[in-house]
Amino acid sequence: MKAFLMSVLTFLGMVSGIYTNNEQGFELYFNTYNHTESLIASYSILDNNLTVSTNKRFITGKDSIIYTTRISDDIITKIQSLKLEKLDEHYDNKCIMLISGAEYFIGINNGTKLKQIHLHHYYKDEVAQLVGLLNSVLPKEHHINYIERDTQQNCQ
Repeated sequence: MKAFLMSVLTFLGMVSGIYTNNEQGFELYFNTYNHTESLIASYSILDNNLTVSTNKRFITGKDSIIYTTRISDDIITKIQSLKLEKLDEHYDNKCIMLISGAEYFIGINNGTKLKQIHLHHYYKDEVAQLVGLLNSVLPKEHHINYIERDTQQNCQ
């Protein structure tokens, strides 16, 4: 079952554009998947443009862009200072069944190195800070809902 889930997660990462080849500069992809709602929300930064879309490829075969805005170099610098590339590639909350909870997929491409991170209902401070930065430039209706610091995640 876990191998199947990892295959699906890899596919979702590919669908969202994480595998792009950008030799120019910084790209970031932050995708959320809520098992309860079966909805994928995608947040991408490319050339200082932040785009929010809902992924309906499984239903309609295409994404729906719902918001786009220009972001400052200062926000990009703050995101880069989080050093997300130093995080592990996978974080799994063993307190939550694999087919429930929230999934987070992050792809960072700084022009020379690609880093992918998957969190299954798992809290990381650096990710919370990233969400805070993204939410600071988004209208409330497009905010990313990230789990809380006190989420239980130390089950065996």
